Amino acid sequence: MECTRTNTAAIQAEVMSELGTLVLRNEATCQPISLCVLRALCWNDSKASMQATYLAGPMVRQLSSDGSLTPDVAAHIMTSVLQALQLHGQHEANQGSLLVLGVQLYEILRPTFPNIIEVMNQIPNCSLQELQKLDEKILSTNQKGNKLEKAKKDIFRRLTSQLVGQSMGQLFRKEVRIIDLPKLEVPRRQKPARVDESNDIGLCKLFQTEENNV
Repeated sequence: MECTRTNTAAIQAEVMSELGTLVLRNEATCQPISLCVLRALCWNDSKASMQATYLAGPMVRQLSSDGSLTPDVAAHIMTSVLQALQLHGQHEANQGSLLVLGVQLYEILRPTFPNIIEVMNQIPNCSLQELQKLDEKILSTNQKGNKLEKAKKDIFRRLTSQLVGQSMGQLFRKEVRIIDLPKLEVPRRQKPARVDESNDIGLCKLFQTEENNV
């Protein structure tokens, strides 16, 4: 499947190529290709998951416009994104791409398939108020462009924050705590006395005779 990525002011929007559209409209290739892309999001390979995010967006958008989606497929799509966040969300690059993808897919699926709310509610400590805010932002016509996309992404990040785990390198890291130590008083080094400051420097003893000593 080929995919041509076009940069926009708000997010990176992907456009399905003619070949990709033909593949998705063919009954023999649509299901295996779609499932392969969704499974790749959750592969134990952060680079492969990143590449899959570039394909999943335009693929779901095309399937939605063709009327090829069902409630079960829509639920499976959102579940795949959430599982990918749980597996690769600790990587900053993957998390950013998955959050953008999650917002895009939620925006595509939510009007037609309200059952994806049930998928979102499975997130630990999922806030219904945050979900309502996300729905309001999707339906909002007052804001446009970067500000609106950033607001939707921030809400989706808060909704999925409980899913994002720590990397293996962070799990067993011992935190370094530096205690404030008392100030160390360094004794000053005493300077030797100058020759001209001494009252008796021993010159008189050098010229004393033996008779004076008796």
